[in-house]
Amino acid sequence: MHDEPGYRDVPPPADGTISLGEPGLFITGADQLEVAHTLPAIAARLLHEVGELRDLGEFPAQASVRVDIKSDQDQLDITLEGLSPESDPDRVSTMTALRTVFELAGHLNLIDVTGRRPPWFTLHMLAVDRAGRPYAGLVGTGMGDIHPADNDLPRRRT
Repeated sequence: MHDEPGYRDVPPPADGTISLGEPGLFITGADQLEVAHTLPAIAARLLHEVGELRDLGEFPAQASVRVDIKSDQDQLDITLEGLSPESDPDRVSTMTALRTVFELAGHLNLIDVTGRRPPWFTLHMLAVDRAGRPYAGLVGTGMGDIHPADNDLPRRRT
């Protein structure tokens, strides 16, 4: 139980929606509304969007992205391969790739900034060198514009 002002525990209803009872504030993008609410669908959409950006020259060509799904932890493990401290000593390409994937994933997540419900998923991203050793990373849920929502919201399904 939390004693902070404005915080209240909201038990999930059995029908698979979350009733906020009052307007909530969420970080989300339009993509969240267009994708099935499962981690495999979210991962597939994320990889598709990375491919589109690469085709447009807006994602490092030498970087590849692998997504492993941990449904039991509501987590996407993302590995960025193809870059290294030797090929990217100032980390500009690495950080660009990590931030890009993080922002794309944020558009697919549903993040309650009031803390009344958990995000759909957490990202655990590592950039690894040729030997598979991590050299950069990013962990979090997402970033983006905040939108109010005053109706029942879907729950993510595994």
